[in-house]
Amino acid sequence: NIKSSHDIFISLFGELRIYTSRGVLRESDLKSPKISRLLTYLLLSQKKTVPPMEIVQNIWPEEMEDAEVPGKNMKYLIYRLRQAFSLISDEQLVLSTTTDFQKCDELTVAAAKATSVVNKVGLMEKAVELYQGKLLSSAEGEHWLVHTANRYHFAYMSTANELLKQLMTIHAYDLIHQYAALALTIAPENTKAYYW
Repeated sequence: NIKSSHDIFISLFGELRIYTSRGVLRESDLKSPKISRLLTYLLLSQKKTVPPMEIVQNIWPEEMEDAEVPGKNMKYLIYRLRQAFSLISDEQLVLSTTTDFQKCDELTVAAAKATSVVNKVGLMEKAVELYQGKLLSSAEGEHWLVHTANRYHFAYMSTANELLKQLMTIHAYDLIHQYAALALTIAPENTKAYYW
């Protein structure tokens, strides 16, 4: 859905990826786990501005002992993020953006409101296909991300299970097999996917 140089799509499910009209910036291209965690925190907070001390306190509380250094470190991380982002865009870092988790939320809400099974299935298919694994999987288990990552993981399993159920009502057996296999590769703990 990238149509102009102003369009930015950020994928946080699985590996962090930033898409623009000029290319893709992957988490490994940032060469710093701190930068990917910083960007993820900013995207999840959905605030216009986030004080550096709040970020440090939530992501790296062990660095709070020296209150002056975290602010300096934050400026350096932002500088490096802007440098990396300039490789794929001439625009400012991120003025407004769409993320996969926001799009997934929109699709599941629309699917819940859909009146026809065909529309519901189409929306759920798009939502399920967006999910590539837990939010920022490289930071899996970190205290500041666990709740949100688990919420989306459980939402994925619920959407996948509902999709499989709806596909059964329209007798789309080949799609049931396809989406059940996909669900098991992403969430092997999903016992309902084994049933399908």
